Amino acid sequence: MSITGLFFIPSSPQAATYQQVVDRLTRSYDDVELVGRWALEHRLMRETAPSLPAVNGKAPPFRYLHFLNLSHQPGRSFVGVSGPSARKQQPQQQAVGPDAMGGVVPQEPAVILVPAPATILTLPQGQSGDLIQLVASKLGPLWTNRHTLHVQPGVAYATSDFVVRVGEVKQGVTGPPRGVLVEITYQADDTSGSSEQKVDPSEWAAGQAIIKAFWQNLNIQGSRDYAATTPGVGAGLGWDLERQYFELLKLRG
Repeated sequence: MSITGLFFIPSSPQAATYQQVVDRLTRSYDDVELVGRWALEHRLMRETAPSLPAVNGKAPPFRYLHFLNLSHQPGRSFVGVSGPSARKQQPQQQAVGPDAMGGVVPQEPAVILVPAPATILTLPQGQSGDLIQLVASKLGPLWTNRHTLHVQPGVAYATSDFVVRVGEVKQGVTGPPRGVLVEITYQADDTSGSSEQKVDPSEWAAGQAIIKAFWQNLNIQGSRDYAATTPGVGAGLGWDLERQYFELLKLRG
């Protein structure tokens, strides 16, 4: 079983750079070993108009469509839709008074928006481009392109029971950096498992506590922890890594 957490350091004059993160990792752990390179490509689309209802007069949030390729998950692409869902909430007061005929007028349930786990499916890697073209050509009125992000190449290190991947996120292949991404995988036993593996919530919580202690030992300020903030992660649904990537790579999309 393996458990993974994602951390992101947005670019700013005060933020740690890619090289500083790598240097801090290699100096903090004596047994760290470079084990390879890795790459990522993520394309984000957003609804042209919100499909969710307005709540309390506020404009509803958008849903997002993701296409994700990871070099360490070869042979397949991940496609997902993320965003909140609408739910009817029964009112505490079941009636609001008599109607014109003397009967009781029931109070309508309120509509609320709640965080929802991303819906995820996989495709053979060669087919994701065809799906992107189909969405752009046939569903253009519904979905608009927001950005394409890359990590290429990143570095992967192993130390003890951890594999740590570090990469600089850029818009396009040669665009300006948007920040530094750090993927930390804790290998709790001899079998790494797959990303769709459903991990018991108690085991997930224990693994994340170990990952956070590892990260805090590097003493890198200003990072965002996506294992702690992504809807559905750690709830035993599977695809925890991909859900974190979808949430992280929206950036300000």
